[in-house]
Amino acid sequence: MIYRVLEYADGLPLAIEMLGASFFGKSVAEWRSFLDREEIIPPYEIIRVLRKSFDELDHMSKEMFLDIACFFVGKDINCVKEILHDCFSCSVNTEILIRKSVITIANERIQMHNMLQAMGRDISRRQYLHQQSRLYLYSDIKSVMEKKRNTVMENVEAQLDDIESVSERQRYTSMVEGVEAIALDLEEPKMASLRVDALSDMINLRLLIFRNVEFSGTLSNLSSTLRYVSWHQYPFTSLPSSFQSDTLVQLIMPESNMTEVWKGRMMLPALRKLNLSGSKTLTKTPDFGGAPDLERLELEGCTGLLQLDPSVAKLPKLRFLNLKGCINLVSIPNSMFCLNSLGKKYVEKGQGGIVSWEEFRHLVDEFFFLNNGFANIGDVFPLINFLDLRGHIKRMKDFSGKFDRFMEHVLDE
Repeated sequence: MIYRVLEYADGLPLAIEMLGASFFGKSVAEWRSFLDREEIIPPYEIIRVLRKSFDELDHMSKEMFLDIACFFVGKDINCVKEILHDCFSCSVNTEILIRKSVITIANERIQMHNMLQAMGRDISRRQYLHQQSRLYLYSDIKSVMEKKRNTVMENVEAQLDDIESVSERQRYTSMVEGVEAIALDLEEPKMASLRVDALSDMINLRLLIFRNVEFSGTLSNLSSTLRYVSWHQYPFTSLPSSFQSDTLVQLIMPESNMTEVWKGRMMLPALRKLNLSGSKTLTKTPDFGGAPDLERLELEGCTGLLQLDPSVAKLPKLRFLNLKGCINLVSIPNSMFCLNSLGKKYVEKGQGGIVSWEEFRHLVDEFFFLNNGFANIGDVFPLINFLDLRGHIKRMKDFSGKFDRFMEHVLDE
């Protein structure tokens, strides 16, 4: 029990002093009960001292601190910075939190004292009356997600004008609309199961993270205010048809059960990253006309993928496209060869390019032909190599010159 106390205090002298005073004269069972309670909410005297560092932060730094305390302790600092930037749509300066000693960085991962984390989580719980804006405990998430089902069943049995029934619905609405972020990132699969229905009513969500969670129920919509979604093994065949978002920046859904990502054209003007790696049931990519800012598209291991929608070749900002392991892909738009490179188009003369589409395609054809293991008579009889009877040497020189000029221009840019 002593080791548990020291681990909880984590080298904080004030904590050791306060815990020693609290434990004096108490039994081991009372120690254990105290620690079980205080690991969730530290003693008031410690909170009062630690709270000073938090109160000195500006509003945005406070929000970042609370997100880190609830979701990101132990996570890679660079990944967290990216997520926070997407969630708050502003420059993320974690140096402020480091200077205030509320977080530290070790081996590129965020560390936070146990009591600071407990304080942050307690502040987050008390931010709003009768509701939590951040959900990270399985028990709390399950309670909220199951609430809709229980409320609906109770209302079916009650009269529509029943005051208690109306009040219960209002409490439910207030509770789900207050949720801004949910993260349940489990190491082991099948350790949690949830009903998904209540997500459709959480209209103010900005952050959603699920991993190794099983789901049941129906997902009729997702919040239009979402900015970051990471849902490992998304269980449905597509996104809700009614979903639109002007704010969604990253959509991470590896190993999903999707057959199509969305139907028709979905308006996602802020979307920069889409990851569907390992989604083996996916057969085609969607129409990307509503996602003009897409920069990164990851489809590695989508073994059921048969075709790329032509719109993928018209994405002006696409920097990265991963098709590794897409072994059944049979349809790729011809205009894929005209994809932007480093933000500038080098194909299509007259539009900033240096070669025409026909010239570039000829370069590609020549490359595959000349690297196809052809047999040149000069390789067998070197003395008549200068004759170049089949014209391969000349073609190789022409190809080499044109390709070198093309690549020099790209590298110079």
